Amino acid sequence: VGYLVAEEGLARDLAQVKQLTDLHTSTISQYLVEGWLSTGDVRGHLQRCRATYRERVDLAFRILQGDGTLRPYMEPSGGFYLFCGLPEPLTAAKLRAHSVQRSVIFASGDAFTVDGSLGNYLRLCVSSTDLPTIRVGLERMLRLVEELAATAS
Repeated sequence: VGYLVAEEGLARDLAQVKQLTDLHTSTISQYLVEGWLSTGDVRGHLQRCRATYRERVDLAFRILQGDGTLRPYMEPSGGFYLFCGLPEPLTAAKLRAHSVQRSVIFASGDAFTVDGSLGNYLRLCVSSTDLPTIRVGLERMLRLVEELAATAS
């Protein structure tokens, strides 16, 4: 998110360059700026955002730890995502083939490596999802992983 004062032609050219480089400003960034602009309370807004994200990632971690089907790579100290290992011999590609039917979406871990070596990991995003939806989504994902693991062994 940025702010620019420029002559009209330059502003238009810069807007086109921005669109070519990142398509759009992230929704999270836009919400942060909107919250700051509407309240003027930057510190308070950031504290509320951090508390919200912490609550979401902590809930997801507790659910995963309590179940044991997906193995979180590490306990997060905050953040938007959880990386989780799949039980062998499952891969993210095999899981993806079935997850859409359960209305569950994730990123394959191999998308975050230069060599594609983390195909047995998932990146789960919980930053833009409310707590009840996190619970439902993880329950669906865990049941699917259990079912696929049972048929793979």
